[in-house]
Amino acid sequence: MDYRESSDTSGPPMTIHGRGAAYNLANRFEQLSVEREAWTHAEDPAPETHFYRDLSRSIIATNNSPDVGFEASINPYRGCENGCAYCVLGETPVLMANVTMRPIAELQVGDEIYGTMRQGWYRRYVKTRVLAHWETKKPAYLITLEDGTELIASGDHRFLTLRGWKFVTGREQG
Repeated sequence: MDYRESSDTSGPPMTIHGRGAAYNLANRFEQLSVEREAWTHAEDPAPETHFYRDLSRSIIATNNSPDVGFEASINPYRGCENGCAYCVLGETPVLMANVTMRPIAELQVGDEIYGTMRQGWYRRYVKTRVLAHWETKKPAYLITLEDGTELIASGDHRFLTLRGWKFVTGREQG
């Protein structure tokens, strides 16, 4: 039987008798999936990975800039060139600065959203702008909150709980 490549979705799917799928589309549960960015070409060489020695003593990064709407951020994940420790399903709603909700996949650089900033012992909502946006493919986990809300996130995503920041998986989960 002749199957199409996962990226070939042109034209109607082939007829398959019995069980099976005509297309083998990549999904977030696959172990490995490679998809080139739209601006690259098949003959382009793969980008090089650069290793930078990290001598930081804390996972907390602080800033004192008038154009950034928060004073500290946490990036515990090492290894991703984008520093992306915040991977959630594209359908995850984000609170926009105009008090509407939008799926995170639809955010664009420059959009104004709500985040939090610590002020004394409390966290306050602050408006901030989206500085970067990209997609990743990683193993996904279903998280069910106490109120029944369900979220899908990667294992290295951290959530702020009453007991502090917790990873979805690993030693600090829960």
